[in-house]
This record gives sequence, C-alpha cells and structure tokens, in this order.
Amino acid sequence: MEKKNKKRETNLSGKLTPAQSKNKEINIRKFFRSMDGVLKEQQKLTAVPRKFNSYIKDIWVLQLKLHSRIKSQPYKTIRHPRFRAAYDFLLVRESASRDKNGLGKWWTDFQKNDDSLRGSLISRMNEKSDEESSKIFGFYNELR
Repeated sequence: MEKKNKKRETNLSGKLTPAQSKNKEINIRKFFRSMDGVLKEQQKLTAVPRKFNSYIKDIWVLQLKLHSRIKSQPYKTIRHPRFRAAYDFLLVRESASRDKNGLGKWWTDFQKNDDSLRGSLISRMNEKSDEESSKIFGFYNELR
C-alpha cells in the first residue's frame, strides 16, 4: 500500500511542478492545465462533486495570491469569498511543510489588526526584497 501511495505522490508532483520554472516563477497557463489534471486524477480515487472543482481551483489560485502582499493586493485578497478557506489551507500547508516562511503568521496578523497596523505590515513588505513579496509557486516544497 505504501509503495502505491509513493507512486501516486510522484504522479501528482509531476503534474504540478512543471508549471514552475527554475527560478520558482509560475507559468499561469501550465498551472491551470495542471489543476485540471490533478482533479481528474483525484476523481479516480475520491468522489468529488464537479461543483466543487471551481471552489478547489479558487483556493489553489489564492495560494499564489497570498504570496503577493504589496500595495493593495492584500485588501483585495482578503475580500475574496474563498479567502478563509485558502487561508486555512495555507496554514495546513505550512504545518505540513519544512518551509517556514512566515506567510501564515503574516496573514494572521493582517486579519487581526486595524487598518493602520495593516498599512505598516504592507509597508514592511514593500521594504523587503522582491523575492519575499513576489508570487512564488507555493506547492513546490511540499511536493519534493
């Protein structure tokens, strides 16, 4: 059973990671195509109603948007109807991952604070390097 799960894990990894280039930037077209492939593969194992496919895709796309924390993007992201699900998924991913970049803590702080403190969180992100505040493909480390 464990050998079969390992094979499955490799297949999912192979479907999601081609969307990412060597410099960890995402190719959006490949990302969307790979989402369809992953959902189709999962349908073989789990009966997921098709109406949930768009919800799942929204949550995955928001994983990318959660990395963009500059200017007004966090305000737009937090107003998204599926933000809370994406935020919870981010926390699950962080707890399961070896990569602790503090993204979950940043979004927790952003939600809990008022507008003036939110502004200071964003301004601190603007001061940091582009690598830390840019959109980096968030699933890469979990799938390696």
